[in-house]
Amino acid sequence: MAKTSFGFIPYGDVPLRLIDVMVYTNANRWESMSSTHAPNTGMSRLKIFNPDFDAGSEIKCWVELDIDPILVNDNKYASDGASLLFNINGSNLHINIHKNGGMECTGVYGSDPRTVNWAVKLGSVGMISQITCGGRHLVPSVER
Repeated sequence: MAKTSFGFIPYGDVPLRLIDVMVYTNANRWESMSSTHAPNTGMSRLKIFNPDFDAGSEIKCWVELDIDPILVNDNKYASDGASLLFNINGSNLHINIHKNGGMECTGVYGSDPRTVNWAVKLGSVGMISQITCGGRHLVPSVER
């Protein structure tokens, strides 16, 4: 297992909240991960620092977890190949973790994926990845 870090850098004036960190399980579903509950044997020891953040905050959101890319890939993964997701403001960033330790973004989904604009620069397992995110002011549509 290698300690892997994700730094979330906000921009804009919409407050952001890391609502959940989830992993895909052998039961073919996404489940929440916590510091004591890791439903994917390849990921454990989740730590979240400053889950509420915005561009005006001194401290940005920071996530650390231990990842074993071989064990991650011994579990099932979602249809898009993702094993890990970050939910910020209802927008889910999906991440595929490769057996060789590489990581890639496989898409943005969720209850309201348009609430956040994402710019992702992923390192490998054991490194720091940088994720820039900005919340959108959504205007409700008016029916005519």
